[in-house]
Amino acid sequence: MSKVTNSLLFNDYEADLVAFTELFHQRRFSDIIDVFSPVVGQLSVYPNHAFVYAAALVKLGDFAKANDILVELEGALSGSADFLSLFGIVSRRLGHLQKAASLTKQALLIEPTSLAFKNNYANVLIDQSNYESAIDILSNILSENPGFQDAQTNFDRAKALKNSSNPSSAEQECLTLSEQSISFDPLSLSFSEEEVLQAANLIKPDNSKAAKEVAQLLPKPTTDSVPTDRLKLAGIAVSEQKPQVALEQCRHASNQLGSNPEVYVHASDAYIQLKSFHEAEICLLHSMNIGTPTIMNYINLISLLSLRSDISLAEYYLQKALGDYPMNPDLLKQKALIAKRRADLSYAGYHFSEKWVAPAFSEKQITLTTASS
Repeated sequence: MSKVTNSLLFNDYEADLVAFTELFHQRRFSDIIDVFSPVVGQLSVYPNHAFVYAAALVKLGDFAKANDILVELEGALSGSADFLSLFGIVSRRLGHLQKAASLTKQALLIEPTSLAFKNNYANVLIDQSNYESAIDILSNILSENPGFQDAQTNFDRAKALKNSSNPSSAEQECLTLSEQSISFDPLSLSFSEEEVLQAANLIKPDNSKAAKEVAQLLPKPTTDSVPTDRLKLAGIAVSEQKPQVALEQCRHASNQLGSNPEVYVHASDAYIQLKSFHEAEICLLHSMNIGTPTIMNYINLISLLSLRSDISLAEYYLQKALGDYPMNPDLLKQKALIAKRRADLSYAGYHFSEKWVAPAFSEKQITLTTASS
């Protein structure tokens, strides 16, 4: 770690905050985690830093941990639309739809003209099958900004779901190219690096809300808890090397949450443990297309492609990953592994056989990391 990251958080608060958010601008999310980890128990002392830390966790795909941080910060930062927006995105990703709706609506009340916040709110309404309201909001967004592609995508999706007697199939049919793009990042629509810097400079701790902060930590049972618990159980099953149990929990969660990226991540992890690598690759790709690709997604996909000897495609996704996470040490290791794999195979291109044959697993050939490990 560089000297600048080593020296943060222990001297001048405001100067440190500028340097800290600069790490976010540079997409050095792992450095942010390393820097903040020693003081993660002092969120009330560093609420603005913690906000950036939570955003870095989201960028790295650790939504559960980001949610824990945001819950603790809610009492101090609940007046920030950017904070509420990020919290809403995380809640939606975890399947807490009622919480997500409440948070995104609060963000919209603070900044009622924000098209990004309106689009986020409409997204949650679609998840809740409130298609009419979502269509009205998205129609207004498009009348103001016809070039808002994600709003157009969501508008088409809401209309198709409203007119379909089979919502799940309609949702799959109306996916557009922008949603299918592997680099699609819904977070950027409402929470950019610039907004992190703005919020970090503007949000100040409010210790008078300590009682509210404590209250927010108390569990609030909702109808969302059952599918969310299914996701947690799937993750636990993966960590305990029980892939069949994980797949069963994924089945229940999918029936209740629909096309949720976390469902497919856990399913992919379970298939990896079953050495069903083709199924794992398919589930992983679905997860990356539905949600925001994380560094772990990229690493496992690159490894799976290397395992079935599609080296050129592995290199392609490595370059995409490095675009999102430049100079990440784990990706640099993958680069070396791909080069070794290419040399071992005396690679002359990928052969498309009539039927894919499951590859033999070798720890020397591939490194796979499940989300719970």
